[in-house]
Amino acid sequence: MYRVHYFDTSEAAHDACLDDGPCIEKGDVLAILSEGVIGLASTDPIAVTLDPGALRIVRPMAMDTLLTELVHDACQIRRAVAIGSAPGSRVSPTQLLKARSSLALVMLREGKVKEAEPVARAIVADSTRIRGADNPDTLVTRQHWVTALSMLGEHERALRESGPLLAALERRFGRDHRFTLAMHSTRFESLAALGRYDEAAVEAKRVWEGAATQAGSLSHQALVGQNDYASALCQTSRRRDALPILADAAAKARQAFGADYGLTHTIQFYLGECELANHRFAEANRSFSLVDATKVAELTGRPDFAATLAAARAETMLGLGDRAKAGTLLDTAQAAAKASEDAELKQRLQRLRAQLRG
Repeated sequence: MYRVHYFDTSEAAHDACLDDGPCIEKGDVLAILSEGVIGLASTDPIAVTLDPGALRIVRPMAMDTLLTELVHDACQIRRAVAIGSAPGSRVSPTQLLKARSSLALVMLREGKVKEAEPVARAIVADSTRIRGADNPDTLVTRQHWVTALSMLGEHERALRESGPLLAALERRFGRDHRFTLAMHSTRFESLAALGRYDEAAVEAKRVWEGAATQAGSLSHQALVGQNDYASALCQTSRRRDALPILADAAAKARQAFGADYGLTHTIQFYLGECELANHRFAEANRSFSLVDATKVAELTGRPDFAATLAAARAETMLGLGDRAKAGTLLDTAQAAAKASEDAELKQRLQRLRAQLRG
């Protein structure tokens, strides 16, 4: 159950959220109609309208950063949007667009991609009509919609939409801006999913170089770009060239974030996969032994990653000639992959089982 609290001023709403009393709970809607402000209660109450009043405004930022900033779920933001859209509300259409954009982003965070895509698509249409096609907020909303398309597996469509959008982002924000680089990352994901690894490598290298220019070579985005570039390269005839790039990325991640950080474990895994692709089985075995599947799953949002890691280790054991160990690991992988919808993982498991039987 949620409640709507009406206040004369946003200052009063902010102070009420900090009161120790039980009156207001996190997720309750704050309505300050005299100021055209709608917010959500918490110990750090946020505005979901463009005019924040005395509430916290969520500054423009890349999607992955924004999602870590918000503590409210999709239901809570949906309620705020409904209050702001109600007859008699003084919240303007432009302000409501911000609230609806937050709703789409949180749905993406919660994995509700099928629900988020039509919401984002509708916001793009309304934002284009109200704010204009070249408005920064319209461009960023288009970016979120294209991301949703990619996450849904509509890769060809995502690539078609991303081409003109990428050009518009470069014109508006600049070649190395985080929004522009995020669009390159989305294109990388779709190209890699389609098996177009040479093209995917080009996109990832752009992210690596741009992020290194803007935030330094040890920044999170630069290291992700470096890892993506080398991982794509490892799927091509230049796979040997990828090994030192991945080893360098792994060393930088340990330096910048520590050995226990999720990105460090993720890069270590891809280093192992590339070593495996280059038939360096002993080195791959060592790399995989350093990977914490839970940390990678938390960072990547892949709940079936434990199965992926076990499959990679099984393939490595086959390369080393230890069929018994390979069989044990393959059993583990298949058990962990029962609920997985990853077709590529299922194919890999089938191929490994056939190799064991042969």
